[in-house]
Amino acid sequence: MDELLDQLVRLTEGTLSRMGELTVEELEEWVDAREGLVSEILLQPPESFHSEERRRTAQLELRLSAKLISRMEELRNEASQHLNKVGTARTQRSAYDVAYTPESFYFDKKK
Repeated sequence: MDELLDQLVRLTEGTLSRMGELTVEELEEWVDAREGLVSEILLQPPESFHSEERRRTAQLELRLSAKLISRMEELRNEASQHLNKVGTARTQRSAYDVAYTPESFYFDKKK
């Protein structure tokens, strides 16, 4: 149990130390690795959580993870804003696009 918590804290601290240069893919890897460790921890018997040291380690992990989750939310908001800008630009551009096929012909009939 202690080893799993320590691995989780080391994983989060390592990821947190490179937070400014993290890519979305690296954050995804962190989430996957973290999920695996948390799943293993949850398989432990409930009595193993009663240690004060384990509680402090788990609280530390939660505080560190909150920083990374905040960064992930920032990235999500940036991506959302960028998509909104692209959508707005596309809408504005389509208003000026030609509504006909440039290779088509128009024939008048004489009356």
